[in-house]
Amino acid sequence: MFPHDGIMTPVPSEGKSNPQSSVIVLIHKAGAPVKQTSVDVSPQQLSPAYPAAWYRMQTGDKVTSKGVLDDYIQMAPRVRFDLYVSRSRLIMYVNGEQRICNDFGPQKLTMAEAAVGFNDALYHSSAEHTELTASFADRSGQLFYLNNVIYEDLHTWDNVGFEENVQTPTGFSDADCYTYKP
Repeated sequence: MFPHDGIMTPVPSEGKSNPQSSVIVLIHKAGAPVKQTSVDVSPQQLSPAYPAAWYRMQTGDKVTSKGVLDDYIQMAPRVRFDLYVSRSRLIMYVNGEQRICNDFGPQKLTMAEAAVGFNDALYHSSAEHTELTASFADRSGQLFYLNNVIYEDLHTWDNVGFEENVQTPTGFSDADCYTYKP
């Protein structure tokens, strides 16, 4: 699961604002040919010309108007993420609210062991700020990156844990899950 940036197109297409964030869910396949190891199992919330990603929350296959992470793109206060991963599904909670339920469809995780990694990527330095604001490049879905990240980024990873055989929270519903179909 990779947090990503926004996009210049409203999602859903009749929406009124551009998403400021997105989340991409990838499965890496062992033993696959080079450059063919990953499968993007995220929903295609826009036309196929755009990357498949979680720009907005979904109920089943219906895209809603609520962003996956837009309301938490901020320096403070801190945000809690809980991920529930099985061989066939990823569920992401943000501050106790279910934001993503992504069934992998025919793709399944096949690893015998799992590792959890946390990172932060330098998107662009302040030296490139003028390139990002060029008139020919619509960056209206990247306001946080344009206005905040170039000066400061305060990601911290506290209380990182990994537990096996954990049940999903009370109130979880399979009806809210998107199922990947290749």
